[in-house]
Amino acid sequence: MVRILIISIILLCISPIVLISQNDNNLFRVERLVTATGIEEREPVGLKSAFSADIERVYCFLEARDIKRDTEVTFVWYAGDTKLSEVTLGLGEGTRWRTFTYKTIGNAVGEWRIELLDETGNLIDEVKFTTE
Repeated sequence: MVRILIISIILLCISPIVLISQNDNNLFRVERLVTATGIEEREPVGLKSAFSADIERVYCFLEARDIKRDTEVTFVWYAGDTKLSEVTLGLGEGTRWRTFTYKTIGNAVGEWRIELLDETGNLIDEVKFTTE
């Protein structure tokens, strides 16, 4: 009987942690995370994974679906392994939310990546591109 009571208490203590983790990981769904040459009418245009280094800006576009509550995401831009910037943007509760950020390239050549982090700093997704 004592063994069952102890197991029940342990399960009750662990269950909220598991539920919190599942809720945080499922706060929204990434429908699209893409790089582009621009944004027109709230949609990415010129989708690419390789850009000319003389392009002025590269845009990173996020379409999120099924957002369970208002939250924030952070786009972290890297050139190679060097972190260049972080941009935090809000997502509103609802069925769909679109947002974007951009980086001025400045004739830099190489491999880039943009990490998408949730409000607690966990990696949700990433997109990679090159400039040549």
